[in-house]
Amino acid sequence: MSKVHDWSKLCDDLLRSIFEGLNTIKDFHRASSVCSNWYTISRICKQPINLLPWQILFKENSTLLFDPEENKTHEIQHPGIDFSDRYVLTSCSNWLLMIDYNVDFFLINVFTRERINLPSIESSIIGLGQAHFVEPTDIISAKKQACLWIDETTKDYVVAWSYNQYHLFINKKGDDSWSSLEDTKCVYIACNKDYKLYVYTLYSCIKIFDISGDSPEEIVEENPYRNHPFCFRLFSQPGEHYWKQRMAVTSFGEVLMIVSLRWLGNKRLFHIYKMNLEKSSWERVDSLGGEMLIFGHGVTIRAPMKDISSLGIKSDSIWFSGEGLWPEIDPYSPYTPLNCGVFDLTTSTITWFKPLDVSFLKSLWLVPAYS
Repeated sequence: MSKVHDWSKLCDDLLRSIFEGLNTIKDFHRASSVCSNWYTISRICKQPINLLPWQILFKENSTLLFDPEENKTHEIQHPGIDFSDRYVLTSCSNWLLMIDYNVDFFLINVFTRERINLPSIESSIIGLGQAHFVEPTDIISAKKQACLWIDETTKDYVVAWSYNQYHLFINKKGDDSWSSLEDTKCVYIACNKDYKLYVYTLYSCIKIFDISGDSPEEIVEENPYRNHPFCFRLFSQPGEHYWKQRMAVTSFGEVLMIVSLRWLGNKRLFHIYKMNLEKSSWERVDSLGGEMLIFGHGVTIRAPMKDISSLGIKSDSIWFSGEGLWPEIDPYSPYTPLNCGVFDLTTSTITWFKPLDVSFLKSLWLVPAYS
């Protein structure tokens, strides 16, 4: 007769070996939920790197995780957030950057529910002469003006948020208050693991700030983009219709400008522009150097070693949700904001993933972060 084993009483060394042998972050979190002891050991083990972005969808009491590699959705534990008075500004790895209508910021891990409260920003806003209460519309409109980077192991993080484009606030792990940059007139922002903040301004210029110290310092001499504004109108051709524009920073620190277009006949396209450093001019490129780009998140990620071409998962592709292309037209159309797809730069074609439940309240990408 076989013995019944109590899995909760396995020795710590064996549990560590189990966690270190798991290849996917999804299996890692499934194992960590076996019992309290397994969860405790998982906290000291390094998580595997998820090489592909996932789409996560929140409903009032349930959460679905869409895995593009499997082309399937999985139900996971709800993070326990009431979305009626809180808003997701952006995400990085397994973490969401949240804000409520009292302008309180916090980070939350969608798998473990671990929460990191950020310092109050109230005194910084009042110091700028702003009213204590920030309109909810201001918070929502700032969605594209927030960025987050976090290291899963050390929990080092960088958060930047722009209020009404003219005031930029920055906080990183260890800071007990927010730094501020006034009169930045920022339209898009992106940050990376090198503690650099990239700002695309209302004047179409790109500024770079070193935020590793006590206060942000603008990088002037080593910024090749500073005196070379990007304006898409300079590149427009007959028949093209400008739709949306975003900035992204590659894992090598190069700035890309991405334009989402709707051509004649409603054909949808993405154009990518990169600075030719020798000519000091912006040029359209058809390659991401073997990486993939997440439209709207301001980052590129490494492509998987093996292409999954049937799903459009390959290098030199752009991941997006329906809202990245155009406003919602028909709730049963594949172009709804909740649905997602991949644009292939080499063929200019879109691969749509299977339609998702349009009744979900929130939808966003969980984008891998590399330390």
